[in-house]
Amino acid sequence: MSLLQASASEVPVIGTKIGGIQEAIIDEYNGLLVSVGDKEGLKKAIETLVTNRHVRKELGLNGRVYIKKKFSIERMVDGNLEIYQKVMSNYRAS
Repeated sequence: MSLLQASASEVPVIGTKIGGIQEAIIDEYNGLLVSVGDKEGLKKAIETLVTNRHVRKELGLNGRVYIKKKFSIERMVDGNLEIYQKVMSNYRAS
């Protein structure tokens, strides 16, 4: 959730290429992804954000757009409703 909240607040994020993190971060669009255990990659990602104002700004703005598009309340409600409808149709068919 913290990645989603940071992105929604136009804060560029850094995460690892594992699990759901890859759904929240598109590498070099709204944040930076590094491989698990890649200390040098993490160092480089941090240095990039610390030293490059333009990259920080672009990733931050893109993050807000991406979160509003992919993780809006409406989208999440629609997704939950779809799951409930599938479950109920399977239940009725039994």
